[in-house]
Amino acid sequence: AAAQTVVAEITKAAPPTSVPLTPTQAPTPTPTASPTNLPQEEIPAALFVDDFGTETGWVTEKNDRYGYEWIEGSYFIYVNVPSAQVHSVRSLDVDNVRLQTEGTQIAGPEDGYYGVVCRFQDANNYYAFMASNSGLYSIAKMENGNFITIQDGLDETGDVLLRGAANAVRGDCIDQTLTLFINDQKLLEVQDDSFDEGVIGLIAGTGLEGGVRVLYNYFAILQP
Repeated sequence: AAAQTVVAEITKAAPPTSVPLTPTQAPTPTPTASPTNLPQEEIPAALFVDDFGTETGWVTEKNDRYGYEWIEGSYFIYVNVPSAQVHSVRSLDVDNVRLQTEGTQIAGPEDGYYGVVCRFQDANNYYAFMASNSGLYSIAKMENGNFITIQDGLDETGDVLLRGAANAVRGDCIDQTLTLFINDQKLLEVQDDSFDEGVIGLIAGTGLEGGVRVLYNYFAILQP
């Protein structure tokens, strides 16, 4: 019954939310040991999967600064402004949730990033789970307009985070525990109680240079 409720709410005919561009300071990488020997955890079943086969449910917009559009069955986000994030969020408001997307940065500098957001209250308050072609991965939050890296790491060998290829980025928001998985490997887990609910969606951002282009192959809500 819970699964049916989630699917019904996320697929209802509510308009997507367009979030304005919010320039912020880019996160700084903190090198750590390569996560090659971390155990693989059981993958939760999916409650809902959007494979972007139809052009509905997500915002579409194009301008010189950023844009969202469908390209050959994928959802495409670009960001041309340095040190900025853009978001595309759904109307489902939840507290505990596990989200996953598969994204590929197809162009732009290596310090660009992409992933999922949870407990998104507005452009100034949310959690983000992100991966980058540089090998950097992180859990961050935007709080009162300040973008803060809660914890990050650097996959120096490329054994987990594949540069320039599709990566499955998963973010779990369960009570006060935030967990990041990339390609089914658990990489980070932190505690934070800044936000307890909000909507869900995708994020793409830039570091010191603009020009990031990301293709998303699917967006999924997994079993809590």
